[in-house]
Amino acid sequence: MYQRAYGNGSVGNVAYTMLYNKPLGYGNEGSSPNQEVIVVQDYELPFGRGKIFAQHSGPLANAVIGGWRVNGITTFLSGEPYTAVIGSYPAGYAAQNVGIAFPDRGTASPYTGAAHNRAQWYQGCTTAQLANSNCAAFQLPAPNTFGNNGFDNLYGPGFLNQDLAAIKSLMLAERYKLTLRADAFNAFNHANLGLPDAAITDATAGKITSIATGSNMRRLQFALRMDF
Repeated sequence: MYQRAYGNGSVGNVAYTMLYNKPLGYGNEGSSPNQEVIVVQDYELPFGRGKIFAQHSGPLANAVIGGWRVNGITTFLSGEPYTAVIGSYPAGYAAQNVGIAFPDRGTASPYTGAAHNRAQWYQGCTTAQLANSNCAAFQLPAPNTFGNNGFDNLYGPGFLNQDLAAIKSLMLAERYKLTLRADAFNAFNHANLGLPDAAITDATAGKITSIATGSNMRRLQFALRMDF
């Protein structure tokens, strides 16, 4: 699914820009990726009586290998938007005292030259580089003005998760059904990274120190259920 969500003043106190520059207060909604793909899997294993393989198995063998199902959910999301801000201004610079500290757009992409991993998702710059116009990705806005970089126009890492479950059903008698279930959430233990430090003048600018909201490392769950 491809989707886009826009809004006015949807991040923090960005609404202040509406008083001076309405287009600057309009941009991507946070926590809304542009691409989303969810695939659901469900497969009955072909083993045991009445199946393709081991269809003539005895009661004991059938109780072990028959009646298994595997299902899962694969989730892919493109990166969430985030806002680049100026963390600290050069000494003596007259910065606006309301709203978000937007920088001006530079002449290069913030991702040019960046390692593009958890250590450096995008390329920041120092306060001195801003002061001397030596930062390619961002520039210092004119004094007492909002920068034109806007909000939520950069994107963080994508999200990929696979949940899996193995389910075994066993009829103990006509009225009794035993179900065993094993669930693996984030089965492949994929680290879905969170958003980077968005303050471009921080020493840790672009560094990611957390996993994505709603993400967990691998978790296992086991259940036993009796129906009668």
